Amino acid sequence: MTGALTGELVTQAEYARRRGVKRWTVYRRTVPGGGSIPVHGARKLIEVAEADRLWTATVATQGLGSGNASGVSLVAARAAALALDVEVKRLALDERRGVLISREAATRKAFAFGRLWRDAWLAWPARVAPLVAAAFELDAGAVTVMLDAHVREHLADLTRERPEF
Repeated sequence: MTGALTGELVTQAEYARRRGVKRWTVYRRTVPGGGSIPVHGARKLIEVAEADRLWTATVATQGLGSGNASGVSLVAARAAALALDVEVKRLALDERRGVLISREAATRKAFAFGRLWRDAWLAWPARVAPLVAAAFELDAGAVTVMLDAHVREHLADLTRERPEF
């Protein structure tokens, strides 16, 4: 605030009318609104000469012109909010249709599928070893033990991999 007031004091609404802008545009450029134009007294009056001097400086800092710029940003914000609302509703509909599932459900399904593969691989040596042993005239028990050991080693290597969802 200035020490000695020498100019005419007006309300923010009156100053907005003189400038041809909305009252909100004036408020945003005052100190309480985050700008540099000081206000005086309980009624938050503006000294016209001081405000006129600071007005062009606040145009650059506030990024506002005649008040229409704030209207454009409001329209853009409303459009963005509407687009977000539409996207949320689309995702909810996809979830109800069964197109989307929760992360927990996907994790459970992946775990169950991995367990199915592991169990199938653990049973494989017992089914295949006698066939391989017969084809090469080898001891079926020894081939089963060897294949089983290699499958278990391979599965142990795979358990070190951790998928990220």
